[in-house]
Amino acid sequence: MQSLQAKIEGLQDQSARKEEEIQRWQGLVGDLSRQVQERDEKLQNRQAELTELQTQLQQSSKQVQDLEAQLAEQQRLQEELRRREQRIEELRWQIEEGEKELSRLREELQQRSGRLQKLEAQLAEQQQLLEQLQDKDRRVQNLQAGIEELQNQLFQREEEIERLRAEQQRWLQTRGDSAKQHYAYTDEVTELRLQLQQRDEEIEKLKADLEDFQETVSAMSQGTRHYRRCKPSETDIILRRTEREFYPQEAKSFILEILHRAIDQVHEKSRVRHILEDLLQYNDAQEGNRHRQDIMGSIDDLFLDYRKWSDSHERKLQRLGFEITSEDNHVKIRFHRDPRYQIILSRTPSDWRAGREIIQEIRKKIFGL
Repeated sequence: MQSLQAKIEGLQDQSARKEEEIQRWQGLVGDLSRQVQERDEKLQNRQAELTELQTQLQQSSKQVQDLEAQLAEQQRLQEELRRREQRIEELRWQIEEGEKELSRLREELQQRSGRLQKLEAQLAEQQQLLEQLQDKDRRVQNLQAGIEELQNQLFQREEEIERLRAEQQRWLQTRGDSAKQHYAYTDEVTELRLQLQQRDEEIEKLKADLEDFQETVSAMSQGTRHYRRCKPSETDIILRRTEREFYPQEAKSFILEILHRAIDQVHEKSRVRHILEDLLQYNDAQEGNRHRQDIMGSIDDLFLDYRKWSDSHERKLQRLGFEITSEDNHVKIRFHRDPRYQIILSRTPSDWRAGREIIQEIRKKIFGL
């Protein structure tokens, strides 16, 4: 019984320890349950935070898309700005070119104004010369009428002298008149002879004046101021040459122009300066200068805005003395058929400055001034 009692007590002790252990495990399970509950709460909180973060991520994605759209727009604006800056640079260059062209056109306008003033002065001078020619024509007509009248008077005087001579012969043969009457007739014949001689001298003088005037008219019609003939003296300068002239006073106008330009390069009070000034003062080539200015002015008008070759260009150049040879895409022009002065033109130039280049080439090759 004692052993059984001892076993029972042992079992009770084991049961008590088991209960304590069970209680301890129940406490652990409760702790674990609380921890699991806390973990679940934390997990729910984390899920809520995750949901919120996903929402924020979506918002951030939208913001990124908006930023990317803004960046693309900014890049487009920068590209547009770059294109506009290039356009502004091109416009600035065009403005500079336009200002240069405007400056050149102003200079050309001043030159044309100067040429116009010279042409007006030449026109006034030509009108004055025309008036002088008209006055000379009237004088020629008056002189011719006077010569005809003097010739008629001379013819009448000769007839009267012949009549008086015949009467004198009759009077001498018949001697029927007195000596006084004979001397009176003799004196009258002598007086008539003196008058006839004076008339002859007047006629010769009028003929000489008429010849001088005709020479003057011929010289004026050729555009010179040499109104009388003269033989070369020791002070005259005669230059021999073999080049033919393409227009009146061509060589003389070039020589005087070169002297006029060279005079400023000579010492002011030197002998050479005085000789050059004297040459320029007493020599001129207005007709040659006028022809050169007319040709250059016509060339400027033809090719300043040259875009396409036309029949009008051909006719006007031919009137200026150019020979025209047409080819497929080009035209050759020669000044007075001389191959040394040939210029090749494009029928349809692509460069808007081609006309100005043609003008410069013609000026350099033909005039060289």
